[in-house]
Amino acid sequence: MKAKTILVITRADNPFVTRTWLKGFVRYARTAKWSVEMDACSFGRHQERRVKGMLRYFNPAGVVSSCYEEANPRIFAGIPHVLFDPPLDRIPQGETYVSHDSSHSAALAAGELFRLGKRHFAVVGAGNRYSWSRCRMDAFRSQIAAHGGTLDELELARHWSDGIAIRRQIESWLKALPRPCGVFAVNDHIAAAVISAAKRAGLRVPDELAVVGVDNDEDICGMSSPTITSIATDWEKG
Repeated sequence: MKAKTILVITRADNPFVTRTWLKGFVRYARTAKWSVEMDACSFGRHQERRVKGMLRYFNPAGVVSSCYEEANPRIFAGIPHVLFDPPLDRIPQGETYVSHDSSHSAALAAGELFRLGKRHFAVVGAGNRYSWSRCRMDAFRSQIAAHGGTLDELELARHWSDGIAIRRQIESWLKALPRPCGVFAVNDHIAAAVISAAKRAGLRVPDELAVVGVDNDEDICGMSSPTITSIATDWEKG
């Protein structure tokens, strides 16, 4: 019997998350004896057309997609599909999806910073377009308020891959923060940018700024100096 073809559509903007959840998915696909085809979707107004082209070419029996910002999941109508970590506030009713608990990640980060004895805190978000970032910021804000801490907030004006632009934005903001301060960055890319910007601003990490990220991307966390404390998310199990 011919193996079922499952099309996996990944995002191009966070390679660590993609690699990690693919590792778990491919392990399962082998036990199910699926034939897996994979392609990436990036930002841009022509991406929905690109995804439709994938569907015509591969004619899959099923789809797993993390490409939801660029392609409406309705284009998978009639094909069994699962959305991987979609924006929870924009999922059409009846869609099947796997999602991580962003609010729990933020609560763990707050607990770590409180454990270090910080009383003033700050959070750096990835921008309003990302529901996971908003969720993490909201949960962190609630934790800080519940424990009587004070909080400053920054939303990045550019995508976190625009390294120089976001470091400039973060650097000027860090200089104005009360110190010592516990900083929660909503992912490790941003946490690394915070540490880099802090050094350029002449601030000592972790003495003046303690930084916690999310994802536990070992390459990013280990390359940073000092290394980044990060909340691990189990993408592989997802």
